[in-house]
Amino acid sequence: MLTCEASSLEMQPEYAVFEAQRRLSHILSLPLPPAGNRCRLPGVGARLADSLTEPQEVSRQLDLTIPLPDALNEQLLSLYEEMMWLAARPGITASMARAWYTHIVSTKLARKIRFFTGEVSMAAISDPSQRLTLEHFKRLPTRLTSLVENDVRNGPNPGAFVSLLRDLEQVRITTVQENYSAMKSDGDYAVAGIELVVWDDIPLDVRQVLWKRVLNGKVMNYAAYAMAGAGVRSTVKGADT
Repeated sequence: MLTCEASSLEMQPEYAVFEAQRRLSHILSLPLPPAGNRCRLPGVGARLADSLTEPQEVSRQLDLTIPLPDALNEQLLSLYEEMMWLAARPGITASMARAWYTHIVSTKLARKIRFFTGEVSMAAISDPSQRLTLEHFKRLPTRLTSLVENDVRNGPNPGAFVSLLRDLEQVRITTVQENYSAMKSDGDYAVAGIELVVWDDIPLDVRQVLWKRVLNGKVMNYAAYAMAGAGVRSTVKGADT
């Protein structure tokens, strides 16, 4: 079980990110607690994802039973240690510690594990020039926060973190407004009024726009959806060429 002092400050989730960004910049400049009072944490200030290699994934089906490359797995374990160290600091809630990934580290790291499911909302297809986003339909922020809370109480479980994060980093393409509606409806697409269409049923010209605007270099399997003229040649059998 973690022996670090647990957070005593409660904060509404909508304010956690802003407070986290203010506090994290200060906390990461502090010396680590004594070894007996913290989780192992090598290189807190290191740039976590800079050394990762480019993704080679060209599959349209996510198989979570396939092990990650050793280097990437080690990076995710280091990320977990950083989050748990932050969660154990006085005044830092689980949602603030989780924000270390979702609002700071994920910019560079997530594209190594973020997986596009091939599903796009009808609203995004109807006007691909509007504000679009990669929507985390498995409620990543909420469930990752719950994992941090559980591990602060019951002890660290880095393997469970890696498995959960890989699963939660599945995304669909929706509009920004639909993403907001999905959050308000706890991920219930029917309530949010979101209708999905599979990739191969989308008109070719719309797919080209979506790939260039939303997928290219932003998900690990972007090459699986590339088409002729898009800049990357797809090696997926049956994909457009």
